[in-house]
Amino acid sequence: MKQRYALITTVAAIMGIAVLLLVGVSPAGAATKPVPQSGVQPHSTAAQPIFPAYRVPPMPTYNAPLATWQAWAKQQREFTRSVDYSALAKSHGKVIVGQVDYIPVYRIPGMTPPGVTLLAESDVEIPAPSSSNITAVTTSGDPNKCDTSFGGPGTGCIGAFTSGGDRIAASYTYEGSGAALGHVMLGESGVTNPECPGSAVANGGNVDLATAGAEQIVRLWNVNFSAYWSSTWWEWHGGNNYSNWGNVCANY
Repeated sequence: MKQRYALITTVAAIMGIAVLLLVGVSPAGAATKPVPQSGVQPHSTAAQPIFPAYRVPPMPTYNAPLATWQAWAKQQREFTRSVDYSALAKSHGKVIVGQVDYIPVYRIPGMTPPGVTLLAESDVEIPAPSSSNITAVTTSGDPNKCDTSFGGPGTGCIGAFTSGGDRIAASYTYEGSGAALGHVMLGESGVTNPECPGSAVANGGNVDLATAGAEQIVRLWNVNFSAYWSSTWWEWHGGNNYSNWGNVCANY
């Protein structure tokens, strides 16, 4: 009987220690140390980078195995989704209105083989209020070509940028009044027989740039710049009816 009582006492003591550990209290004055939950990191108030910390490797050669291309395209899509577009707009004195759209890019002729799906991004931005005291960053050294004679009236631009992440960006800025319903098209036509505009690579969704200074941008990340790129604004009239308000093209 005495032996059984000792056994019960020992088990009760062990269970008591287990309960103390579960509620975070140390037995016998041992030091406590919080154990973080799996996958949960302490919240940080530090400013987060605009661009992902990782970099996408250079594009494979055109004749590389399809599996190599698809693995690279997966990284390109992940990078595109990981960019902080609100912070990117803010760094240029703009704010995003509406939502950020991700646009599938099924093939760039002569650059990506069939079966490879890339991703582009599009958003609409307007100048930030002056009270925000935002200083626009310069893009000195980044080729950027604009045409101020677009319909609307408005300005279309095509540019190749390397700050943070390599990208081609096509845009249209509305400078009139009233409705301006349509979308930006990013085009490409290779380097041997350039055309303006080039074949469609990515179309932004139809938007209404009803505010003077509103701008739609289409961005394609981490592609080879060696091509003839174009930016076009297509005014939408309903259904499949569009009219071309202008093209601007540049060879990088």
